[in-house]
This record gives sequence, structure tokens and C-alpha cells, in this order.
Amino acid sequence: MSKENPFLGDEETEKQLTNQARENLIRGLEEAREFYGPDWVNRENTDELLEDLRQRKSTTIGGPFFSEHLDGVLCDLGIKSGDGTGRYEAIRKRLEKGDTE
Repeated sequence: MSKENPFLGDEETEKQLTNQARENLIRGLEEAREFYGPDWVNRENTDELLEDLRQRKSTTIGGPFFSEHLDGVLCDLGIKSGDGTGRYEAIRKRLEKGDTE
């Protein structure tokens, strides 16, 4: 496994983890939207991000709120930022790229 391509030779695992991360992130953001209600300051940005994720469009997962959610989702999958494997970065990049598979 190289840091440049931590899933070298195991692209299926990368796809599965990316899809699982996407589904879990969508679920978490939907729950947050429901919890905070219609007047929530992040509602419009959340709706846009959810739409992009559902349609697997290119997007940016930025800002502390969305990044924290992604960190939690990936941590639950056993993937941590800065662990030296590059897996966190690879999945985040694939999510933001708008993986269409």
C-alpha cells in the first residue's frame, strides 16, 4: 500500500468504503437537518451538499461542521485522518470528485 494510492490493487474495497461513507454521511446530515429544524443557519448548505452527494456530483466537503461529520463517519469505518495510510484522504477525494460508480 502506497501513500499515493493506498488502495493499490484493491479498488473494490475503496469503492465499497466510499459508498458506505457516502451513505453514512447522507444519513448523518439528514438527521442533523431534522434536529436543527427549518431555521438552522446551515440548512441551505446542507441541502446543497446532500443533493450533490445523492447525485454523486463533484462537491466540496468544507467548513468545520461538514468536515467533523465526515471525520466521524470515516472514524466509524476505522479510517482516521493523519494515520499515515492515506486512506482518509483517498476516500475524501473520491467523495468530493463525485464518484459515479
